[in-house]
Amino acid sequence: MICAGPADSKGRKIGLKEPPFLAEFDIIDVVGPEKSKNQTYMGMLNPLLYIAEIDGESVEFPKTMIQVRALIQKADRHGFVAALEGIQKHFVPNEEALVEQIKNLSGTPA
Repeated sequence: MICAGPADSKGRKIGLKEPPFLAEFDIIDVVGPEKSKNQTYMGMLNPLLYIAEIDGESVEFPKTMIQVRALIQKADRHGFVAALEGIQKHFVPNEEALVEQIKNLSGTPA
């Protein structure tokens, strides 16, 4: 399911989708051993991996380094910022709500 993320500062509508768990591992092979060890690079790349569409145009999860670079160029700084905002809104649980859910699980002491 694609979540409507915020529009970026260029006015593009950014659609977000949580990457499949296996794909999060596969991206390490795609970028290679050196870049995958680079925390700054991976920290900047990871939000872009949530972008599923830009202005209704589908964005495929990158399977090659050329596709990674194309995603970075297509999203650019504006799409990156919008993706970060959308991830915070749609994919990062509200800590208070999460604590409440945990408390309400059967067998969890209050």
